[in-house]
Amino acid sequence: MRWIWLIIATLCLTTAQGSENPLDQAGRTFSRFIYSANDTDDTLSILAIERARLRSLGYVYLGRGAGARSLVVAPSQKFLFLAGSTPNIRGYSIDLVSGTLTPVPHSPFATTAVSKLAIDPFGRFLIAANSKGLFVYAIAENTGSLRLMNSIATEGISDVVVGRASIVYAVHSTQNLIDAYAVDPETDRLAELSGSPYETGLNPSRPTLDPFDRFLFVPNHDGNSVSAYTIDSKNGGLKEIPGSPFRAGHGPTTATTSRTGNFLYVSNVQDRTISQYSVNQTTGTLTSLTDSFSTGSSGAFDLVISPDNPLLFAADHDSNEVRALGIHTSGTLFNESLIRVRGSTISLAIASGTNPVTYAPEFVYECNVGSNDVWAYRVSSSTGALNPVVASPFKSGAGPTTMAAPLHSRFLFAANAQETSISAFVVSQNGALSAAPGSPFHVGRHLGALATDADAHFLYSTNPTSNTISAYRVSPSGGLVELSGSPFRSHGEKPQGAVVDPRGLVLYVANSGANSVSAYAITAATGTLTFIGAQPAGNEPTSLAVDRSGQFLYALNAAGGDVSPYRISGATGALSPPVSAPSGGAAAASAIESIPFGNRVYLTQPTQDTIAGYTIFGNTGTLKLLRNSPFAASGAPNAIDFDLSSHFAYTANSSDDSISVFLVSQKTGNLVPARIGPFQAGSHPMAVIVANQMK
Repeated sequence: MRWIWLIIATLCLTTAQGSENPLDQAGRTFSRFIYSANDTDDTLSILAIERARLRSLGYVYLGRGAGARSLVVAPSQKFLFLAGSTPNIRGYSIDLVSGTLTPVPHSPFATTAVSKLAIDPFGRFLIAANSKGLFVYAIAENTGSLRLMNSIATEGISDVVVGRASIVYAVHSTQNLIDAYAVDPETDRLAELSGSPYETGLNPSRPTLDPFDRFLFVPNHDGNSVSAYTIDSKNGGLKEIPGSPFRAGHGPTTATTSRTGNFLYVSNVQDRTISQYSVNQTTGTLTSLTDSFSTGSSGAFDLVISPDNPLLFAADHDSNEVRALGIHTSGTLFNESLIRVRGSTISLAIASGTNPVTYAPEFVYECNVGSNDVWAYRVSSSTGALNPVVASPFKSGAGPTTMAAPLHSRFLFAANAQETSISAFVVSQNGALSAAPGSPFHVGRHLGALATDADAHFLYSTNPTSNTISAYRVSPSGGLVELSGSPFRSHGEKPQGAVVDPRGLVLYVANSGANSVSAYAITAATGTLTFIGAQPAGNEPTSLAVDRSGQFLYALNAAGGDVSPYRISGATGALSPPVSAPSGGAAAASAIESIPFGNRVYLTQPTQDTIAGYTIFGNTGTLKLLRNSPFAASGAPNAIDFDLSSHFAYTANSSDDSISVFLVSQKTGNLVPARIGPFQAGSHPMAVIVANQMK
């Protein structure tokens, strides 16, 4: 029966070879999310793929000492499995709309510590490899639960890959060998192939198969080379290709082929490069394309290919960054974008769907210090026009001056300065707000700003009169529980503005009385704050913004109307000294916001009825005033926010109690007043937030 299964799988493989991309056999697929296992932080970061750019959607805390090492997504795209240094395998259901993860029934599944996971291309079984052997788990088709079926004892396995014919190739890094096993589809038992094991170079590492199972490529970490093999289509056996091993850089660790199989990419962690090869489609022979591609300050511990775009994603371990690299038609690489993740990324996995990730503005919320309420509007995604949500406005506490919301907008929080409380709201599907259990939460301290991470693990409030920062855990129902040790000392007088970086790693606070910006590391398990340093700012910093990649921070100095730019450390989140003299200074400013899609920053200037816009250029984060900036506004705009597609901007106008809509030029960054509105707001609006629908 095992050989009948091999014949069937081989026929499927032969059919797949007629397509440019085997992933297209069941219809077009689009990469939607990347998941990053962060081995030093016990977290799993979730990233949205938006063409050649990435956006942080939040993270999952895995538990103390989890030591995430290996990720794999099932071919159905329904489940993700993760293994690390703890003796278990975690399974999650994937929401292909939002990217969020939910544990599958009975997860985590007990095992020994696992170094690598692999799934067969049909999603029937999961292979777990460790230093003691291989373990075969059956995957429940509907639930994703795992059931141990079989194991085989063999010493020193460091990595594993499974081919389309259900052949398992296991790498012995200390013995410089590859074992090959066939999996019986009825019993899930492993049987070693005749001729196995096969010799490799020194200290073989993460292997990869070409998309059609014709070739196997194995980086040899200590041999600075790549071993290449043809795969026997009848029995899965290996034969080393003439000329193998092929020369690579220093410390080759992981490899992947392009989606067409024409090119091979090998990450060299010691010299921080990626070797680029063309693959002879008949023989499998490798030819170096050009000089190795530099990955900058860190070597890539994992490489994954987009199923729909010519993109390679690299896990830059030491800099805590995931890079998106474009692929020329010649096969050579170029930089597209990068984004920071919460810890040292060691493994990546892509989840795909039937549509690419897109956003549309769904609701707009603004809070009013004069009428003590929050107004809610439904957005026309085609024009940006606003229509009041049923039952709006919604009562808050006395004097709401600022708001915060997670990226998925399940909750909305308003700081009520006059009664020192926080109103917590649950957002319904129609945009209406209802009070979270226990709201409002009386904090007993004068409130400055609120800040939360992308998926609302924690909420922070600055307290300028007591020079402290309060910290809260956000419950699944939207309620707040103050953390042990809160409030924390602010390490700067009169803390005002606050922002959490996109990856949820660091809280930044503007100290208006000390003319400085402080940085605090956020503990993933508890949300507690640890001071990691401060840098000088301009005169009276009151508002902060971080660019979407998490590389740069901008402090608005309210007294001078200028901006202090900082570069953020990828590894720690610490700030460099301001990279240039403060930018701007034309008028006193109220708020600063970074645009979600492009590399631009905007600040409101209410006394001048204008909005200043800057572009971020270079690798330092330096700002340059946009050509037509400042842009005319009206009604003394106090605050500004953009929808995630960056087509519309909304301002809260304090002098005429209105909300204005602007069209955003994708090419130039210019803001043009929309030919609609302004729309009526409450009395003296102070803040505005756009809630987005992810599609």
